[in-house]
Amino acid sequence: MSSPRSRSFRRYRRRIVGWGLLVLVVIFVVGAVITLGQVERDLEDRVDEALAEAGFVDVSVEFSGQDGTVRCAQPLATLDQGVEQSVAQLVRVAEQVDGVRVISVDAGCGDAGDAEPDGPSATFAPTSSVDGSAAPSTSEGTATTAIGSDPAVTSTTEVGGVETVATLIAQDPQFSQFAALLERTGLIESLNDPGPFTVLAPTDAAFDAAFDDLGADAFESLINDVDRSTALLLRHVTDVEFGTADLVSGSVEMRDGSEVVIDASGPTFQRGDVVAALPEGAEQQDIVATNGIVHAVDRVFLSDDLADPSRPDPPVDPDPSRADAVLSGVLADGRITLSGTVASEEQRQRLVDAARFGRSDANVVDELDVAPLDQPLDPDLVDGVVLLIAAMPTNLVDGTVVVVDDGLRLTGIHLGDAARDAMQAFAEQVGAETDLSPRAVADAATAQALQDSLNEFVRSEPITFESNAAELTTEAEAVLEQVAARALRLEAVRIAVIGHTDSEGDPGRNLALSEQRSETVRDELVRLGFPADRLTTEGRGLTEPILDASGVEDRAASRRVEFEVEVGS
Repeated sequence: MSSPRSRSFRRYRRRIVGWGLLVLVVIFVVGAVITLGQVERDLEDRVDEALAEAGFVDVSVEFSGQDGTVRCAQPLATLDQGVEQSVAQLVRVAEQVDGVRVISVDAGCGDAGDAEPDGPSATFAPTSSVDGSAAPSTSEGTATTAIGSDPAVTSTTEVGGVETVATLIAQDPQFSQFAALLERTGLIESLNDPGPFTVLAPTDAAFDAAFDDLGADAFESLINDVDRSTALLLRHVTDVEFGTADLVSGSVEMRDGSEVVIDASGPTFQRGDVVAALPEGAEQQDIVATNGIVHAVDRVFLSDDLADPSRPDPPVDPDPSRADAVLSGVLADGRITLSGTVASEEQRQRLVDAARFGRSDANVVDELDVAPLDQPLDPDLVDGVVLLIAAMPTNLVDGTVVVVDDGLRLTGIHLGDAARDAMQAFAEQVGAETDLSPRAVADAATAQALQDSLNEFVRSEPITFESNAAELTTEAEAVLEQVAARALRLEAVRIAVIGHTDSEGDPGRNLALSEQRSETVRDELVRLGFPADRLTTEGRGLTEPILDASGVEDRAASRRVEFEVEVGS
């Protein structure tokens, strides 16, 4: 994915490209002396441009390799903030430029002497305490903010920065996943308001850890649900502004109404069972904006009510009566699960046959019991379940049909207006209530999450072919049914199908075979309902083998199909 947001929710998998490695080493050694000056000049040009855009004028930068030194024609204290905040902001802007390793600032940039910044001096003055009452004044332009029951915190952190909290988060690559969620939920704009705010911003590493904790499906479910994502984000933002020098142990109220407990000795921030800390490195602390301050933290404030590994979403109606269902069929990720009790083997077989209609047996889970019922099911209800189960896979992404209180209920996510109308017509035919929702429209973050989900799934459940052929195995047909179902979760995505082989055999034949296999997968996904005009194919042959820790190729892992997902109708 080429969007700047493509980092969002990305799971990186290290892949060593076998034969290309030696070539790259040779090219690097021969070309290093020739290109080093070009690299340095390119870095100088791009850093100069970035600093100018951020409001830093009369500054210059020189590079030695990837390490740069900034020199100033006049002290940075002449900007609209203090020297320390100006220097810190300059370093952050410069070090965010791709290719920069370290930025040093010449002493002349901070030699302010008795110079005063242009305009009135600004100090941090919180307007309210945790309980919403006015903060007591301690001196002109300065106030205290009570945190919990502990002694008041007197904050004299200078309001600084040349950007708002929202802009700083959006521009800082360590917060790309957090920024993508803020943008998707619409909360990013609220952080352009006057504030003041303090944001405990999880880094990308924190989101990667959350991904590992939850698993791909539960993580994707969380980020695709705007309501749950919003609730998650609000627990990282407070209207009480504080710097690390201001902290005392206590608690602070976040935007969602919950409390975060602060341990000033760390410092650490605890919500429920999750304890977040500031990552190592001074640049992670006290990132000063015009309307508040940002602290990078190493954990996401997850909780069971927002992140249920049992997949609280597919968007199936969480009707409490579901627990009392006599009979149910659930479609999720291309698999249909039948559960409940039926009166006869004949009824069970009809339901199983309906679930298998157009599907592999491997994607039908039969958890039905056959037992006498005190009140036998109305045969018409069983007929209704049979019809709706057979119709769900071609019209719904996820769905549930249940028999509760002598009635039928159908919920789920439809594949479009025509599919919705078809399911509603079937439901009316059998007297079922319906609650059908449209699919989410993809953005950069959710497209990336879908890509990660698909590739993680096929790593654990590989798409296999007959030996030296492009023909799918029976097992692969069942896998691709689940791939298609996952791929159809989002509207407006394009998917590239990438084929790979191992390194054994003729390179030209392997390249052709990988192309043929990617085309076979594409054709099967089209057969399963994914639009043909939103699929492309590519074969890469043996160019990207998978090597184990000792550098030996894992040939079985090298023979694979992967997916690249991007936004596009």
